[in-house]
Amino acid sequence: MTSTHKRFKTAGRCFFLLACLFSASFLFAQKSPFSVALTTGVAFPTGKFAGKEFQPINAMPNENGAARPGLNTNLQINARISHGFFITLKGGISKYNRDTDKAQELYDMLYGPGKTKLKSERWEVIKLLAGPSLHLPVGNKLSFRTGIAAGITNTSVPSYKNEHSAQPGQSALTSRYDYDVDLSTAFAYQANAGLGYKIGQQLSLLFDVTYFGAKAKGTQIIYPITGGPGPGPGMQPTPEPIYLHHKYPLNAITALIGLEWQF
Repeated sequence: MTSTHKRFKTAGRCFFLLACLFSASFLFAQKSPFSVALTTGVAFPTGKFAGKEFQPINAMPNENGAARPGLNTNLQINARISHGFFITLKGGISKYNRDTDKAQELYDMLYGPGKTKLKSERWEVIKLLAGPSLHLPVGNKLSFRTGIAAGITNTSVPSYKNEHSAQPGQSALTSRYDYDVDLSTAFAYQANAGLGYKIGQQLSLLFDVTYFGAKAKGTQIIYPITGGPGPGPGMQPTPEPIYLHHKYPLNAITALIGLEWQF
């Protein structure tokens, strides 16, 4: 299964998730204590998710994501339990371009400077979380918002594409590295704090800062190349496959702005 296929699967799951949340908001529209909010902003990877050191994935496990700051979009539904206390359901997607500078340095060392040009697909992280939140009034129109949530997240390892410079009279050679590493759905957690400002009877402007944490895991299976026929009298035994266990932290801090519609 290629990374491109995984990316389409990830996008499909995200659209399905957002459609479910949006549909749920209309189901709850006839009931008073509900609101729906859409926020978007910049996500800043932290720790090893932002780590730039490159290690070929089929050499040894690599926890560095080399993720650059990206775009995060969230859709959430709030259900008021009591005055100021809510239960919140959140779904969202984050997209990060991957920094290829360190990997490019390695290929320049192997093939010579300027001989290859390396490109990478993006990280795409989808999430679904739920948890308690507080909305505390600060004035007539301003409120302080904070909360915690836990749930699940899903992603896949982006693939690299390496384009070799063309020789005189020849076309450029392009090679693609699709890593067959299926990352399992992982536990995720999130904490947020921000402000809400009423700009209408049912509409509020939201400002939010969020910390998101998760660690996706997956196993890569490598089948060693054999130089002759399989097992038999006088034959070399078929080598056992090699299993590499990968862990990718997906931690990020996100600054968001959006709108909330109060029913």
